[in-house]
Amino acid sequence: MIYFMPDIDAGLRYTLASACSFAALLSVLRLTLQKRQYRIVVSDGGQIYLTCQFRDAHNADAQLVRIADGSTIWSSFMLLRLRTDEGKIYSLALTTDSMSVGNFRALAVAVRYIIHRNRAEKK
Repeated sequence: MIYFMPDIDAGLRYTLASACSFAALLSVLRLTLQKRQYRIVVSDGGQIYLTCQFRDAHNADAQLVRIADGSTIWSSFMLLRLRTDEGKIYSLALTTDSMSVGNFRALAVAVRYIIHRNRAEKK
């Protein structure tokens, strides 16, 4: 017979299981209560501005960000890593469900262009 937790009494197992369940519940509540809305604006010059707006906030300042290494673009999913001038990194997972298909495609084209331009400038 295989035991996953040998020599631990039942009380300790229930305590550990309860602590893990409580931590998972707190994580889910934190994610659902702390909703953020991000707005990405790409200028004609290829600069990206990110606005992070919390649940009830009405004004938020746009920050100039750059695409960091590790950003990934697929046909229906984008993982954008955006770095501010101060070094803070925002990781945004975007799907076609989070915006209209036309806006998703336009953003994907703009991000691909900016990545290609940045690579060409480094050479």
